[in-house]
Amino acid sequence: MAAASKARGLSAITEVAMRRLFAPEFQAQHPDLMGDRREAFLNTDPDVFQAACAALAELDLRPQLAEVRVPVLVLVGEHDEATPPPMSRELASLLRTRA
Repeated sequence: MAAASKARGLSAITEVAMRRLFAPEFQAQHPDLMGDRREAFLNTDPDVFQAACAALAELDLRPQLAEVRVPVLVLVGEHDEATPPPMSRELASLLRTRA
């Protein structure tokens, strides 16, 4: 998303970004809210967005999971594109075996 936004602007990735944050059914049921969210996204500083994308792409906290010593609930929606269910199951599995 960082590369696409740099090459073509935030408007080129707005729908993908909205889909990562809001399920299609939610978007259809809340058109006014979605218009507001799209406008807010398009007003985001592109450099800040690209830096956040880069930071998230490089972020891997799996080595620190061994330090987690409290119960954890991993919760995800079936339409979550940012943290899809398989990734969440992996996280839950690693927490169970290390904590």
